[in-house]
Amino acid sequence: PLTSITMHFNARSRPSPPPSPLPHPPPPSPSPPPPPSPSPPTLAITAPTSPPGSCYVYIASCSHAQIPTNTWVRDTWGEVNKGAGTEESACLVDRHTAFSNWCSVPLT
Repeated sequence: PLTSITMHFNARSRPSPPPSPLPHPPPPSPSPPPPPSPSPPTLAITAPTSPPGSCYVYIASCSHAQIPTNTWVRDTWGEVNKGAGTEESACLVDRHTAFSNWCSVPLT
């Protein structure tokens, strides 16, 4: 579940390694697999996945009215001034702490 403040980092893409050769197919299994266990509920609100090098914040509650709540907002200020678009920890840790402090909500 999304907490009061949730961060998401979109890393810049790196060159892909060359494809590896395909392995030989495994022998057929003698019995059908067991039924899958129930999966955990999925989040109804997914974070944006682009552009690369971006930091997004989802704020459920904030003491400052000018911050939009219950939607993903790109942290462009943090990207430009605090490295949140190039350093994952700057987005997910430093900016999370800053938003939590500014919005007066505990870190989760």
